[in-house]
Amino acid sequence: MKRERIVFLSSKNPFTTKDWSGIPFFLFRSLSTIYEVDYVSLPSFSVVRRIGYYFSVFFLKLTGKQYVFDYGVVMAILYGMAGSIRLRNKRNIQFIFSPAGLTELAFLRTSIPIVAYGDCSTLQLINFYPALMSVAKFSVKEIELVERYAFKRITHSIFSSDWATFFVQSKFSRHCITIPFGSNISEAATIHTPKTVLQEDCNLLFVGVDWKRKGADIALKIHQALLGLGIPSRLTMVGLSFPAEETIPEFVTVIPHIDKDSEAGDLQIKRLFKQALFFVLPTRADCTPIVISEAFSFGLPVLATNTGGIASQVEHGITGFLFLEDDVEGYVRIITKLLCEKESYKLLSENCLEAYRNTFNWNSWVRNLQSVVSIQTS
Repeated sequence: MKRERIVFLSSKNPFTTKDWSGIPFFLFRSLSTIYEVDYVSLPSFSVVRRIGYYFSVFFLKLTGKQYVFDYGVVMAILYGMAGSIRLRNKRNIQFIFSPAGLTELAFLRTSIPIVAYGDCSTLQLINFYPALMSVAKFSVKEIELVERYAFKRITHSIFSSDWATFFVQSKFSRHCITIPFGSNISEAATIHTPKTVLQEDCNLLFVGVDWKRKGADIALKIHQALLGLGIPSRLTMVGLSFPAEETIPEFVTVIPHIDKDSEAGDLQIKRLFKQALFFVLPTRADCTPIVISEAFSFGLPVLATNTGGIASQVEHGITGFLFLEDDVEGYVRIITKLLCEKESYKLLSENCLEAYRNTFNWNSWVRNLQSVVSIQTS
């Protein structure tokens, strides 16, 4: 049977795992199992964005406020013009799929239905993400205008968490659907047995790029507290550069970067997940970190901050535990408890695997998306 044709429209490259944590790569691959997918790239507009960057720096120095150029009207118009031109000769397309592309869709001119998928509205990150603090009022209004225009053009709005879904429904009176991320580690489902607590080091795994926002300093405090209690803890930190002013503590391993596109990198990250006993993410601000799905795929219980959309991923007491920001004592209390209660830990691990098999995988994601699109267009 001939498969339906769709367009994957994005400025993000779906043929590498380097863009947006590799999510476009796995989205494209998953869609390709059901549809005939045609990738239509959007320009990066690097020169314009550089000019916008310098203007934003000047504006910040002048007013003490930020102007968010990348999500403003100028970029939205440019993306809209480029996308409209590149789509004008497309025929017999079932729908356009756009990942994290509200700015790219706002002024797009097309009669083809649009399916938009993302982890948030940029508007809800203002005064939540450190990089979006003290944004000028007119810049906020621009972002809201762009997103409001985008939602008028979007046929199906889908997000990775209820946190994002509820915000958009409340702010824009727009019906949305929640479909969680899968795991961005290839063939992670080869793990079929739950983890158990053995008489060995308590291996903690932390993955994140932004040192401050992801709470790397809190992860270090958790590790040090465990050592202070005489618990042989080891902490592996992946994806970030250790600050020059900091000294890497004992029993801490820092891996600044792992190239998942390479076979060696893929094997390395899998090995780290297999060796870990807990995945810790004491993040200060996040949407839906895909690394949580990756942890589930290895039966690895997640200990994380209850912020953003993480509560849509981690079921407290079932697949992990959620904490208030900087609650080092809470993390340590749960870890020490589970080290003693081995059956409770094993049950957590079993639940993580079950959550991955049932929900947090790309096969489930694409089936759910196909169902949503089919129902809403029938």
